[in-house]
Amino acid sequence: LVYQIIRKLGIPVTPEIATCIYTAIMTETGSFRYSNTTHHAFRVAEEMVSFGANPWVIAEHVYNRNSMGRIKLLGQILANLGINDDGKISWIIVREQMYKDTGTAKEDVEDIINFPRSIEGVEVAVLFRESGHDWKISLRSNGRVDVSSLASEFGGGGHSMAAGCMIKGKSLEEVMRQVVTRVEKALPQ
Repeated sequence: LVYQIIRKLGIPVTPEIATCIYTAIMTETGSFRYSNTTHHAFRVAEEMVSFGANPWVIAEHVYNRNSMGRIKLLGQILANLGINDDGKISWIIVREQMYKDTGTAKEDVEDIINFPRSIEGVEVAVLFRESGHDWKISLRSNGRVDVSSLASEFGGGGHSMAAGCMIKGKSLEEVMRQVVTRVEKALPQ
């Protein structure tokens, strides 16, 4: 969208602008792996490279720069990774205390849901993130379950592959039971 606006307005694309647009496309397409990776995405990315975006430098900064706290947080989260009996649903839990223990913030869990989603056989990954007395739920699908419809049942939204919602004032156990049970019903037989 920003690309289209810049082009319509005739704004010259500087290396800085090209870097920002390329970074947005790269991250939104999961490094050109997600279903929104289209001919147009590649075309705009290629054009941004011609204007000075450096794919290697951008990827290095986005994917290979973590604080020690974020790595410790990842360790705490993955130490408690869960998976249902048939291996089709996996989940992780982030408690607010983990941020305090590791000197991190909620931004540091941005893409951590991709770890349980990457487990072979998993159809849906769920991130349960504590937020005061509420729970922020992030859902990711590997393609066969429309998680936006699941999230909408809990008052949230998103798209078929990535969605989320907020569940207020319930215990983690209650929220997990409610969400995992609903996801299990949505799995293809």
